[in-house]
Amino acid sequence: MIPLSEIAQLFSSRGHHVTLITTPSNAKLLHKSLLHNNNNKESSFSIHTIPFPSQQVGLPEDLENFFSATDLDTAAKLYHGMTLLQTQIEHFITHNRPDCLIAS
Repeated sequence: MIPLSEIAQLFSSRGHHVTLITTPSNAKLLHKSLLHNNNNKESSFSIHTIPFPSQQVGLPEDLENFFSATDLDTAAKLYHGMTLLQTQIEHFITHNRPDCLIAS
């Protein structure tokens, strides 16, 4: 199981509203993990996706995490793309005012 989804499930099971902020490809992985570990029932939290700037940093679509990096150049491009997500994440946080943030 993905550690981030474990934390989300723990908070959710205690009655907290949980939103995971991630990129589209990673959202697919999280969704599968969450459904699998909830016996294929929909979870009580949401996943908010932010587009990953693949084209802007010179990466193919759907390459959005370090597990997919096969060399240092790709890893550097991924890191650069992740830094470009800052503004969108800050916008989400400003408008949704979370009580807690967990970064992974």
